[in-house]
Amino acid sequence: MNAIIIDDHPLARIAIRNLLDSNGITVAAELDSGAHAVQTAESMQPDLLIVDVDIPELSGIEVLEQLRKRRYQGTIIIISAKE
Repeated sequence: MNAIIIDDHPLARIAIRNLLDSNGITVAAELDSGAHAVQTAESMQPDLLIVDVDIPELSGIEVLEQLRKRRYQGTIIIISAKE
């Protein structure tokens, strides 16, 4: 199983990567904004996409909406550090 992490906070990406690594999931890419998220997900077709809801340029929700229109088949987890 492989994954892409999209989060603008480096420490969050490290924590998520460590969690995925410890569970045998390969992190194929890490992005810090939504700008190239849709394009990267389409080209790499990861099994899992972990997206922060509040990222620059294209929000996590907008990424999700665009991928749904393109019939992305992987699992998407939307996360947020906000209360």
